[in-house]
Amino acid sequence: MDFIVSGGLGFIGTNLAIELKNKNKLFTILDKLNGYDVCEGVITFPSCATFVHLAAFTNVRDSIKWPISAITENTQGTVKCLHYAKRLDSHFIYASSMGAPSSLSPYTSSKLAGEAFCTAYRESYGLTTTILRLSNVYGPHSKHKSSVIAKFIKKCLKHKPIEIFGDGLQTRDFVHVDDVVRTIMHCSKAKMLNVSSGEATSILDLAEMIRSLSTELIDFTPEIVWRNAIKGEIGKVKPKTSIRPKISLEEGLERTFKWYLDNYKP
Repeated sequence: MDFIVSGGLGFIGTNLAIELKNKNKLFTILDKLNGYDVCEGVITFPSCATFVHLAAFTNVRDSIKWPISAITENTQGTVKCLHYAKRLDSHFIYASSMGAPSSLSPYTSSKLAGEAFCTAYRESYGLTTTILRLSNVYGPHSKHKSSVIAKFIKKCLKHKPIEIFGDGLQTRDFVHVDDVVRTIMHCSKAKMLNVSSGEATSILDLAEMIRSLSTELIDFTPEIVWRNAIKGEIGKVKPKTSIRPKISLEEGLERTFKWYLDNYKP
């Protein structure tokens, strides 16, 4: 087995699986959607070169509502996968978050805990681990996501207003999923990588970019409505990246919007 991918039917996992198939890699997917819960299942493969752990409770706002569920699922799932990676003598790649060090929400705190578990398994057992701190990932196969780019595009396709929480001046670093997949495929055995574009974009500027695309592609210009800020969210990010992204935000947003046009039916 070349790769085991937990959460392989999710957003990043689907894009990774497509690339693995294109590269003729032998891989298997562990996902609740195909009947495998990483917190409860048993892995019986004799060996695997690379174990990519993507499965997680990922919604920040839901983690604030249900902290025990978020923390339990993420920590138990990570330790279980680390245990199997050790037994299979795999290179373990862990999808963390750029927000992990701040730990402003149960979600990000659980990701920071996962990083600590990776370090513990590396130092205690000699397991090769790579932590990928991902910024805000976007791109195709994300129609089930509640992340900001997915939400804004879906609002346009529904001919509804775009909602901004707070003043819109909070910034994020958006990285296209193709750059994330490329990093996973070629990250070698680095201990930690920051996977982002290296550029900060305000939510208001993002909304204006998507409004412009909506006007161009579907002849609908959504209005912007304002909502109260949400607790547990990062204000301004300080972009830092360990990769050389190939896809600019402008190109990535256009490609993503066009994918939604072909694949998302409101």
